[in-house]
Amino acid sequence: MLSDFDRRVVREAVEDLETARDAGAGPRVGWALGAVGLVVIVGWWRFGGAVPAAQFVSPFVWLGGLLCALGGAVLALTGGAGGRRAAQAAVEAALRRLEDPASDRETVVRAAVLLLWHGSWREGTTTSPTFEAGPARERIGAVMPIVEEVERALVGRNLVASIFTLARGETFH
Repeated sequence: MLSDFDRRVVREAVEDLETARDAGAGPRVGWALGAVGLVVIVGWWRFGGAVPAAQFVSPFVWLGGLLCALGGAVLALTGGAGGRRAAQAAVEAALRRLEDPASDRETVVRAAVLLLWHGSWREGTTTSPTFEAGPARERIGAVMPIVEEVERALVGRNLVASIFTLARGETFH
């Protein structure tokens, strides 16, 4: 059972993570950039010929619109890869803190929040785990009950998906 101190640490750690959250910005920026590119291409195709003086800049507008559309599509489809790598690095850092016997209670609770916060990666409609629960459980060792309590608290607030506290036979989706 988490103490009041533990719950305060969990709340502070979640606030810190929510403040720092910017993963997933790449795909959103990509979609916006692609939309701007398409608007420029379609708008110039439709209205660009109406102004004879604008014919000089026409190739540059077409090129700019095409680069925006293509660059936006590439960013939208691949922009989350860096965020996934960052999440996996955060998971590894949290596991190192959890397996360190010198870690105090606050460090363990904060590391558990970090581990669970980055325990799954969402990209579009797909959610996948960023680490294997079995090997992580072995690495965590003696502080596993604390990690499970932190997970129950975060799952209860719909902040993370269940990883360690799944029912027997249930798998992560």
